[in-house]
Amino acid sequence: LAFLPIYRRLGMSPYLMLLLMCMSMGVMNMVPWGGPLGRASAVTGISASVLWQPLIPVQIIGITASVLVAALFGLREKRRIARAAQYGTTPYEQDSLLELYDEADKEHGTEKPQRFLINISLILLAILSLALGWLAAPYIFMLALSAALIVNYPKPKDQVAVINHHAPQALSMAAIILSAGVFLGIMDKGGMLESVAKDLLIIIPGHMAEQFHIIIGMIGVPLDIFTSTDAYYFALLPIVRDVVASAGIPPADVVYAMAIGNNAGTFVSPFSPAVWLAVGIAGVDMGRHLRYSFFWIWLFSFITLAAGWFLGLF
Repeated sequence: LAFLPIYRRLGMSPYLMLLLMCMSMGVMNMVPWGGPLGRASAVTGISASVLWQPLIPVQIIGITASVLVAALFGLREKRRIARAAQYGTTPYEQDSLLELYDEADKEHGTEKPQRFLINISLILLAILSLALGWLAAPYIFMLALSAALIVNYPKPKDQVAVINHHAPQALSMAAIILSAGVFLGIMDKGGMLESVAKDLLIIIPGHMAEQFHIIIGMIGVPLDIFTSTDAYYFALLPIVRDVVASAGIPPADVVYAMAIGNNAGTFVSPFSPAVWLAVGIAGVDMGRHLRYSFFWIWLFSFITLAAGWFLGLF
């Protein structure tokens, strides 16, 4: 939302904005407080902060690559703006479904907390604690959230209002994790996952078993189109883990290959609520967003996968 007025003023397409945002967000989503590593941690039993530490170099490479890609797309968009100007329009006007409006009409008078130094210190301390593994991620965020709420909103009713306004999905996500844990427990202890893995081993050629997690990672973006993030991690990950276990591949390697390959496509999946929110705010069409971004995002996922491979994560 913050970038939309800038794109409108420059005449740039909102589809390009979503593409670049999805690209960078896919890289930065591989953090302990993000959904993918939290789900992978629930499946493998490895702490999300432990999984994250080797991914930091991949994120640095991914962000650098996304900046370079943004520069290239910016040059292309500059030429498109020049062509559109000949007809008295802009790519933004051509692509946006929103009516043009004055930014002043959208001003909000919501009072925000003014304790900048305290809040930024809390954020940096939480990130440092996660990076160094001082505490498990759930404890770090519970303590940081409690401190932030007490400092910025001393009244309990204000704290409840802020949580309801900004994070109503928090409780539903906790319910999903608990339900998935029950589901995986039944599937695992009941022998169903083992049975599926054995059947796949019969189908998959023996020389491909040790590369199976990498193959799944390479098609992680299109898989996110046809499944959901929950299905990818809670249903597919344990099966792939059990298949490659026969070749001596550790669970962490499976997580890295599947997470790096899939995360890039998280925000081009119609199963992601964040995508629908972004599409609605930007005033664009979901189908066209998928057509515009899908193959570029999939191609970008190979860059991050190559980075993970060169760094020896799988």
